[in-house]
Amino acid sequence: MAASVEEQINYLADRLTEVEGVMIDPVMFGEVKSKVEDLGKRLEKLDEHQREIVKKLDEVLNNMAKVQGGSAVLYKVGSIAMACGGLAAWILQHFWTAFHP
Repeated sequence: MAASVEEQINYLADRLTEVEGVMIDPVMFGEVKSKVEDLGKRLEKLDEHQREIVKKLDEVLNNMAKVQGGSAVLYKVGSIAMACGGLAAWILQHFWTAFHP
């Protein structure tokens, strides 16, 4: 049962109408492609910028760790100095009052 030429033409016309709704305008496709490429470049720049920020943050954290280590040494030295000063003051006071009543 072969379809007539007119039926085939109508079928093809219907299919073409369906496909036209799906087809993309070449100009619009070019614009979208350009925007996607631009966004890709911007993402690469953001990624590079983020790596720089992470690198600088690591440097800040390293410097803070050094400062914390230095302050711990300062606290220890200060504590030892206060203990020695307190001991020296006690010895001087003890002997001063012993020899100078």
